[in-house]
Amino acid sequence: MHLTTLELNKLADKDPSIDEKIDSVFKKMNSDGKSYVVDSRLAWHFMPDSFKVKLITDENTAALRIMNDTTRAGERHYETLEDAKQAIISRRQSEVSRFLHTYHVDIENNKMFDLILDTTSLTPEEVCTQILNAYNHHI
Repeated sequence: MHLTTLELNKLADKDPSIDEKIDSVFKKMNSDGKSYVVDSRLAWHFMPDSFKVKLITDENTAALRIMNDTTRAGERHYETLEDAKQAIISRRQSEVSRFLHTYHVDIENNKMFDLILDTTSLTPEEVCTQILNAYNHHI
């Protein structure tokens, strides 16, 4: 749609069909019997029997990652670290509010996750290893 994630969130605040379209994908995936790795803020809600991982990082690291990743289609280029941090904060506030209102789900509550992993000082390979180790102990 050529929108940033924050712009899409703001549009979804006004147009419930956006969330309905996304939600239907996860509902279908949950019932088709196949295995998936999904990157989503809310997929766990529609895939209750899945192994649920929440990746976290501090705001500075998140902003730097966004600014340095030229492959992100859903983000615009930010002039400053503070601009990127503010976009992250605004996007999170929008999601927290919308998901609480629409689904009665508090995404700030971590109790539904099987693993919460702080990725601030980890490489992608280390993140993958830790997730796989936790998953293998879980099954």
